[in-house]
Amino acid sequence: MNLDTLVCRINSHRSAEGVAPLAISDALSSVAQTHTEYMARIDALSAEGEAGSSLLDHALAALPDINLTSGCGLNWKVPGDDPEAVAAEWARDLIYLTDASYNIVGVGHSGDYWTALCHQAEPMPTVRQPDC
Repeated sequence: MNLDTLVCRINSHRSAEGVAPLAISDALSSVAQTHTEYMARIDALSAEGEAGSSLLDHALAALPDINLTSGCGLNWKVPGDDPEAVAAEWARDLIYLTDASYNIVGVGHSGDYWTALCHQAEPMPTVRQPDC
């Protein structure tokens, strides 16, 4: 599954809840990708990055001129690239993924590990819409 497909699925659920879609921040996706690769390397889910680093600190460094007023980092371990298996796993986190205050997302995938970082960003950074 490509990462745009994951964002499209998230946005489909957001739409069903009457919530605006998330736009993809490639800068935030870079943070999510680095974190996901770290989890794959240690073969474990982790809320912290290498040497105990904070995902929020990394997000703020990637978007230095943007105020990230709220956010969440979600990590999953799902074997393979089956969209339905990934969707079933992250469906339990829909309360976070459908938070109306979030307007951007960054996503990462490495091996069996997946990350989604959702934030409210003001002003809006450079973003793109997912290719659905």
